[in-house]
Amino acid sequence: MADLGTIMTVIDLVNRAIAIYQRMEDLPTQMRQLNRRMKNLNVYLVRLEGFVRKKSASAYDNPFSGQKKELADILTSIKENVEKVYDLFERYEQGILSRSHDLRFRLKWASELWFSLVDKSPEKIQVIMEEIDNDRSILGDYMGFMNIQGVEVLVNDSQQAKAKHAKDEKEKAEQAKLLAEIHAALVEKKNGGQKKDDKVSPTNEKKKEKDKAEGKKDTQSAPAREAEQTKPKAEGAKKKVETPQLQVVEVKKARQTLRLSPSPSPTPPRKDYKVLFVDPHNIGRSVVAEGLMKLMRGLTQKANGDWRIQTIHSAGFFVWKKGLCADIIDNLDYSYKSFKMPLVDGGQAPNLIAMSALFDNKSYDFPFKKGITEKIMNRTSRGLKRDIFLEYDFIIVFTNREHDNMIKLKNAIKKNAEGKKITALRKGRVLHLGTYLNPDGPPKEILAPLKGKEDREIWNRKVAEIKTAIKQFLKQEMKWKQPDQKAIESSNNLHPGHPSK
Repeated sequence: MADLGTIMTVIDLVNRAIAIYQRMEDLPTQMRQLNRRMKNLNVYLVRLEGFVRKKSASAYDNPFSGQKKELADILTSIKENVEKVYDLFERYEQGILSRSHDLRFRLKWASELWFSLVDKSPEKIQVIMEEIDNDRSILGDYMGFMNIQGVEVLVNDSQQAKAKHAKDEKEKAEQAKLLAEIHAALVEKKNGGQKKDDKVSPTNEKKKEKDKAEGKKDTQSAPAREAEQTKPKAEGAKKKVETPQLQVVEVKKARQTLRLSPSPSPTPPRKDYKVLFVDPHNIGRSVVAEGLMKLMRGLTQKANGDWRIQTIHSAGFFVWKKGLCADIIDNLDYSYKSFKMPLVDGGQAPNLIAMSALFDNKSYDFPFKKGITEKIMNRTSRGLKRDIFLEYDFIIVFTNREHDNMIKLKNAIKKNAEGKKITALRKGRVLHLGTYLNPDGPPKEILAPLKGKEDREIWNRKVAEIKTAIKQFLKQEMKWKQPDQKAIESSNNLHPGHPSK
């Protein structure tokens, strides 16, 4: 089990690695990438530590014994990789401090030092980074299952704040550079003007020489000559007096005319989320969930509401068809023998009673419902691809068994990936839909109706249960707001052909 001591040890290692990073400058790119991962990882670990401290007696009530072991293994793997990062950072700092402080030499040598520390193979560091990403993703799945909320919000907020700070600093630097260029141009203009005044015109000089050769006399009177000679000096003095004022005025004008970008607005929310619902055979609950979410999307968009999910799919865990990881699924180390089910061919139509409960009613009774109904009714069951944890943002299951199986699959793909990326930040999150029905306790099981006891009334209740859970998921994860009845009615006025709800 992931005891508090192990969690605190890993947190301490992460913080020490970050502290070393903060003491240094002019760092190689891979060091910056590693440090960013340390910070993201720390958010998860601190959250986990706080949860375990607060609920020391019941923190691990939800996971099965096999899940507890896997969680402990994940923390061990994280600890091993963090130790490698800390060791690299520490040796790098010692190497840098022992060398010359000449900046150009240090920059060149710093790159060579890092190259030698990673055994002249930067690919090894890339593997460590991928392993940290994969482990952090699985840790996040378990934390979600244990009802440790808020991790993704914290990561998103910290990344948005970092991006805003970087943008602000870039704009300040660009403004300073532009003002410096204006100042330099003004100084050059002033100096150039003075030199021009001090120079004797080549044309006048040649004219004087020609006049002298032809014996022409200077008809200009002495006072006039004196006035002419002193005129440039007077003008130069006048320019010297006016130049500072002129410079201030021109700089002020330049400041006013600078087309500086306005204060950075908040990062717009994503509109391209991808969701995958998974149950064992992709003919019942997963298809119902897919259909419900598509109906909610149709109604939200009809009312001009904010909808952030681009792709909504469903699949079956124990289905061969299009299942490019069925071989891994068949050989998983399941927590219990009963968790493994026979693999089926797939290509089956959805459960007709379930589809009747989903569509044969007055809910969402608008033109978009017809198109959704036809597509769902014509689809057939399919399996899982190997890249689902990279492709989808949320992979949603309905029971503890399905959640455990999905995490097992994710871990197995990670082990077979040989250091390749199997997921990415905020991608491939495995969620138990029942978590949204019981936010303060263990996830509620959304079980499939028993075979032989499936009737319309049972499926009506099941559809209602899934519908409630999906709405809570949308509100928590997508900041979704249920469409206002007035907005829907207003839309009907614009499109009178739409039947009322």
